[in-house]
Amino acid sequence: GAAAMSKGLQLAEDLRQARPDLKIAVNTLGGSFKNQFKRAETAGAAMALVMGDEEIEKETVTVKYLKTKTDSKEVAMADLASCFA
Repeated sequence: GAAAMSKGLQLAEDLRQARPDLKIAVNTLGGSFKNQFKRAETAGAAMALVMGDEEIEKETVTVKYLKTKTDSKEVAMADLASCFA
């Protein structure tokens, strides 16, 4: 939705400033989750950050790992920049 897109764009910018060593892309095309994850995988993304209304309310982001079998995890938005190795 619009709130998630707005928050996602702001979060991406915050991450770019906090972690200039990371490549961060934002999907603005929408579509089903399956198609969005496929686009991220095709682009070579190691992980996807998932944010919807529930995550915005809790001020969290779900980190979904695309290249490993690691389970998804929920991370506080405030702690996101420090969770990347």
